[in-house]
Amino acid sequence: MKKSSFQTVFRIMIILMTVLSPSLLLAGEIIVIANKNVPDSQLTKDEVKAIFLGEKTKWSNDSKVSFVVLKTPEDQEKFMKDYVGKSPSQFNNFWKQQVFTGKGKMPEAFDDVKALLDYVAKTDGAIAYISSDAPAGNVKKVEVK
Repeated sequence: MKKSSFQTVFRIMIILMTVLSPSLLLAGEIIVIANKNVPDSQLTKDEVKAIFLGEKTKWSNDSKVSFVVLKTPEDQEKFMKDYVGKSPSQFNNFWKQQVFTGKGKMPEAFDDVKALLDYVAKTDGAIAYISSDAPAGNVKKVEVK
């Protein structure tokens, strides 16, 4: 490859890396996961939203829902926007208000996908979200319609 061709290709690569967000290039889709004992394998987007806003507190077999969140910025931003209809800061403020008024407690939040997966795998009724390119481990994927 001639030097000028290499420089042209290099410039195009720099432009593409500058224009395209790294999170768009690296992040997978968001999937909802649950403990294998959770009786529900399908949820609507409205049900997912209701779970993460503390409105849906029981599974179809009347067992307790236990939701946790992942604090990785890209995953949290995408999940909150696509499923909850809030930004991460709006979601946190919502839960702070719930705590302040005695209507709820802050959801447990994990910085690490492995720790979140371990929690969901070991906790009856647990539900969370991860990037589709993360290894799902010993949990089940919940289909969201």
